[in-house]
Amino acid sequence: MKKVRIALIGCGAAGMSHLKAMLSVRGLQLKAVCDLNRKYAKRAAEFAGVPFYLDAETLMKREELDGVAIIATAHAHYPLLMLAARHKLHAICEKPLTLKPAEGKRVVAAFKRARRLLAVTFTFRYVPSTRRLKQFIDKGTIGKVLEVRHVGWGGLAEKYRAGTENRVKYDRMYEGDIRGILFDCGVHTFDLFRWLSGGEYVKFLGMGVCHKGYDYPDSGSVLCEMDNGVRCLYEHGPLPHYMNGADGIPLGTMCVAGTKGSLVFKIAVVRRNGHYLSEFQVHTKRGSRSEMVPLYGKLRDKQYADFVRSVRAGKLRGSFPSPEEANKATDAACRAVDAVLRNVVGTRRAARAAARRY
Repeated sequence: MKKVRIALIGCGAAGMSHLKAMLSVRGLQLKAVCDLNRKYAKRAAEFAGVPFYLDAETLMKREELDGVAIIATAHAHYPLLMLAARHKLHAICEKPLTLKPAEGKRVVAAFKRARRLLAVTFTFRYVPSTRRLKQFIDKGTIGKVLEVRHVGWGGLAEKYRAGTENRVKYDRMYEGDIRGILFDCGVHTFDLFRWLSGGEYVKFLGMGVCHKGYDYPDSGSVLCEMDNGVRCLYEHGPLPHYMNGADGIPLGTMCVAGTKGSLVFKIAVVRRNGHYLSEFQVHTKRGSRSEMVPLYGKLRDKQYADFVRSVRAGKLRGSFPSPEEANKATDAACRAVDAVLRNVVGTRRAARAAARRY
C-alpha cells in the first residue's frame, strides 16, 4: 500500500519528539523537515536522513507531499495551517489549533474547502488512563456525571537556565500571545472536560496569581459551568523546587464524581525501578478498588498511525477530536484565561517584588 508522504514543520524539542515517533510508524514516509532556525532544521534533517528547508512555502511547493505535521510554536499554527490548506495538504497539528477562536474557525473552513483532513493532537484522548475514565462514564458505572476536577502541578520556568531553549519557550509563553500556562496546558484540560462531561461551556469563574511577575498568571483556578449542569474545576499551580513526579506526591490528579460513584486518577504517584506509576481508583456503593498503572506517555506513534489511517480512509480515524471540537477547546481556554485575569491577586510590580524574595 502506498505510503503517506509527510513533512515536519517545527524542529525544536517538541518537533524532535514528534520526529522520532514518525520514523517508527509503518505506512508513513518522512520527506523533509523545516524550521526557521537553521541549527534545528539541520539537526532534524541529519537525524532523519532527509532534506531540510527554512521556509514552509518553499517546502510545500518543491516536495511531493500528502500532508504536513505542524509542530511549530503556537502563534505560527494559524499561518502554517492556512498555507497547508491552500496547497491542499492534510495536516496533523500540535495543540492548540490556533491562539484565537476566530482564527480557528477560518482554519476549519479552509480545510473543508480544500477537502483535506485536519487532526489535532490532544493527549488525554489517547492515553489509556484518561480513556478509562471515559469508558467508565459511558458504561454508567458512576451514574450521571456531576463534577469533573483536574489539579496539576508543574511549569516552573526556573527549572531551566536563562537563554536555554526551554527557558526561552517559557518566557515567551508567559509574556507573549500564548497567554501562559493556564492556556498552554489548560487547552488539554478544557478539551477533556467537554469530552468527559458531554456538555458545552456556559460560564467561567477564575482567580490567579502572578508569582513570578509575568504578564499572565503562573498559578490559577478556573470553575466552569456546563450546559448540562456539570461543574468542572481546573487548578494549576507550580510548586517551588518541585520535580515532575516524586514519591507520594502526584504530578496531578483527576476526579470524576457521579450520582452512583467516583473515579480518581493520580498521575505519577510513586516511582519503582526507575519508572513512575499512576494510581487509578473506582469507588461505588459496591466498594472501592485501586490499581497501579504505568505512567502514560504522549502516544505520538499511535497518533501518527491513526493519521495514516485517516488519510487513507478520507476521514478522521482513531481518537482525534474534530477540528470544530479542537477550536472549542481554544475558545474555552481563552475564556478561562480572561476569567482569571479579572481576578489576579496583586500587581505585576508586587509580583516581581515577591519573586525576588524566593
